[in-house]
Amino acid sequence: MLNYPYKSSPTFEYTMPMFILFDNGISVTTDFYRSCLESKTLTLNVDYLNVCKNINSIPQSFETPFKEIKIVSPYPYFKDEYKHMFDNDVQEYDKTFDECVDIVVKQIEEDILRWWNPNRLHVMFHSAGNDSRMVSAMINKIRETEGNDWLGEIKFVCAKPEQKEFVSIMKHLNYKPEQYVLLNKEHNSNVGYRHYDLETKDNLSEACAFASFYTVETNLLNAAYLRENWKNIDYIGATLFNYLFSYPIPDVNPDYVYCKNNKLNGYLDKYYARTASKWVTTLYNRCNDYLLIGNGYKQLENAIKTPNKYKVTIDNNKLTDKMRYAISEKISKHIMQIPLFEYVNNIWRTTSEDEITYLDNLYFKSKFYSDLSEKFNFVKDAKPGLSDNTHMHNFSQAMLPLAMLYDKLIESNKKIDV
Repeated sequence: MLNYPYKSSPTFEYTMPMFILFDNGISVTTDFYRSCLESKTLTLNVDYLNVCKNINSIPQSFETPFKEIKIVSPYPYFKDEYKHMFDNDVQEYDKTFDECVDIVVKQIEEDILRWWNPNRLHVMFHSAGNDSRMVSAMINKIRETEGNDWLGEIKFVCAKPEQKEFVSIMKHLNYKPEQYVLLNKEHNSNVGYRHYDLETKDNLSEACAFASFYTVETNLLNAAYLRENWKNIDYIGATLFNYLFSYPIPDVNPDYVYCKNNKLNGYLDKYYARTASKWVTTLYNRCNDYLLIGNGYKQLENAIKTPNKYKVTIDNNKLTDKMRYAISEKISKHIMQIPLFEYVNNIWRTTSEDEITYLDNLYFKSKFYSDLSEKFNFVKDAKPGLSDNTHMHNFSQAMLPLAMLYDKLIESNKKIDV
């Protein structure tokens, strides 16, 4: 169990606590940097230095950059009354497509109503995608019934380049301009902010074992007007919702078991440690409280009971799927007529100039680079890997978060073996 102080959240009564837990053999904590400091020894897992060169060396989802520290299942923190669905496989719904959509929509509404506190500041990082509009549309639908006093203060926040579609969504839902924020270069240029994200598994991604520091979430986390106010924020979002209803949940990874339910075990193995849970861990560590609409126990149960035959794309459109399209339209008619934005072909994260600055100042001048680059024959990428204007996936960019963590540990007089 957690040895580091555990912050309970009101939402944990009915949502799964999806923070990342790090076990160093001495303590279990959500703070990766602290786990590194407290470990008796610290040995670099050199697989992480090879992963950009050899895709076959991608570490398992429960590994970290240090051999002594493993990721462990959050199962001990699940509510006892819901553990039955993690302990056993469940039968799919014998229901029509429309009936399954109605069940999911009703659960989104119930979870938001149960959680919402009109006296709190609510913040949502909103894209132009399917899941974001699902949440903002449901909040608006409830407001139409409960009134503006129920809504209280809310800020929907969007970074470039999705702002055109985002504003159309806001107008469609009758939100006022003061209820949404358009981030610009001034707001989100501190992507390499030195101490950020060191408490999470610092960006270990499914693609290159390190989720880039340049994710949109990190851009938004560093927005100056939010940075000093995290403890006052109740965050709401749809993180991981698409993984539940877009396509069949993956089969279990037999090398590591999170729970006995085959579908949920596959979901946790593929998404818990590898992707959005690092973002959820940041929310857990920083916010007053948060609600993720796909993380409720009942919604998870809906997901594993929804027949796989309903989890299909629409005319090979990878941006949405039959279930999520229908859910959004059920909540707010015609909202899906606003175009979806395919951000993978655009530079979401930061400018090329910023990337070069971060690499020059935080990577090539790092102790990590000076200690290890010759020994492991690092590639010194001259420019950011944006030849296709997509993610930063060259070797130097992938290593930047580890370099920052390595240097921070060395500055704290922590010995790191290689």
